[in-house]
Amino acid sequence: MPKFLSASVGESITLSCTLVTQLLFLSTIKWYKEPQTLVYEGTGTNYRAKRVNPGSQTDFSILIPNIQRQDAGTYFCTLEFLVLKNNGKGTVVSVIGFPDSSVSVYWYKKERRVSASECRVLPEKGYDSYEVLSSAKVLLSEKDVNSQLVCWIRHSSLQNPLRQAFSLGTALRVPPKVWLKMDPPSPVQLNATVTITCTAEGFYPNDTTLAWLENGKETYLEASVLMNQNQDGTFSLSSSLEVTATNQRNSDVFTCRVVHNSQPSVSRSAALNIINSSSEPGQQHLFSSCALWIGLILSKIVGSFFLLYLFLRK
Repeated sequence: MPKFLSASVGESITLSCTLVTQLLFLSTIKWYKEPQTLVYEGTGTNYRAKRVNPGSQTDFSILIPNIQRQDAGTYFCTLEFLVLKNNGKGTVVSVIGFPDSSVSVYWYKKERRVSASECRVLPEKGYDSYEVLSSAKVLLSEKDVNSQLVCWIRHSSLQNPLRQAFSLGTALRVPPKVWLKMDPPSPVQLNATVTITCTAEGFYPNDTTLAWLENGKETYLEASVLMNQNQDGTFSLSSSLEVTATNQRNSDVFTCRVVHNSQPSVSRSAALNIINSSSEPGQQHLFSSCALWIGLILSKIVGSFFLLYLFLRK
């Protein structure tokens, strides 16, 4: 019958291999892990396993330090003499991940402790080891794009705690703040050049599209687009249109529509209004000219003097 040994993760284990009599001729002792993984062959120092008694001609036992789960299996001490191999019955090694429930799990965010559910230790099916379950709930904010949630596992069998980090940015969605600016602001002079800028600020991830509409339809005007990443990991998008304030565009409504990460769109609109848009080019309103006012006053004065002259003649 094979021998059975068990060890906890992080422990060392000794596999025994002893010959009854000393070898009278040169031979090689090798250790294999089933099926044919070489563990130790007695030469060189590049093996994890070490001889317990390096100078012995009868004791070929080895020590494997820092046992891990993948070390579980059946081990054979093999005597190689010419073409003869004596494999023996082998030693079955089982590895226990956590021999009891004395395991601690801690969660941290930005070096601050996060409250978590009670740690559960469950035996895994088909293995002489255990599974540790723990969960933590974190309220995310737009400042967590570059943050990590870190899980630490401590146990007496571990020389150093196990650590696993989760990037919160992979689960975070930050919608953009959108606004529209017209420069110069409306109303504007006829034939003035107006720059309409749409800005989507502080969104994450950068999966964002921006479209321009003129009176509810996509505009043919060319727009410049600029994407930047902010220091906190979020993104900003800016797009501008240059529009000539013609009479045909008086009261036109320009709309910026932003769609972020397949979420409902966000739109902002502004109307382009033109000063004195009812006048033809080159014409001015009658009461908007100082020269016309002066002309009216002078005509009244001249008329008054003419009436006075007629009165004096009579």
